[in-house]
Amino acid sequence: SLAVMFAVFVFLKDQWTIHLLILPLVILPWALLGLGVGMISAVLFIFFRDIRPLLQVLLMAAFFSAPILFKPGLFNDQSLQSAIVKWHPVTYFAALFQKPFHEGAWPAAGDWIISFSLALSALWLGAWLIDRYKSKFYFYL
Repeated sequence: SLAVMFAVFVFLKDQWTIHLLILPLVILPWALLGLGVGMISAVLFIFFRDIRPLLQVLLMAAFFSAPILFKPGLFNDQSLQSAIVKWHPVTYFAALFQKPFHEGAWPAAGDWIISFSLALSALWLGAWLIDRYKSKFYFYL
């Protein structure tokens, strides 16, 4: 991944800032969140077979309502859309990537704290669910 990052730096010659060096570290909370959500989903899929389409719809709605495809400051501060973006959990994960790229700044400490808190909570919940129900997996598979 570092080779790809340096290849991107070649194309961003004029826009390159020192803040882009934090990008490999930004992947860590995303990876922990993905692992945690994957473990939670695995347990749910074993016991409830019809939950897969529901989860697909929920993840698609979460993706399109998160500020990944747009900047968070796009909406008026008093609008419902602004409130949704402000309280959306993915906002803090996305800010870890967006601030070095778009603003040329370090991600805020609050973004790191909230991102790691959410990621570690999902990871803990996933590990707890697997540990709690692992003796029943055999009967449902």
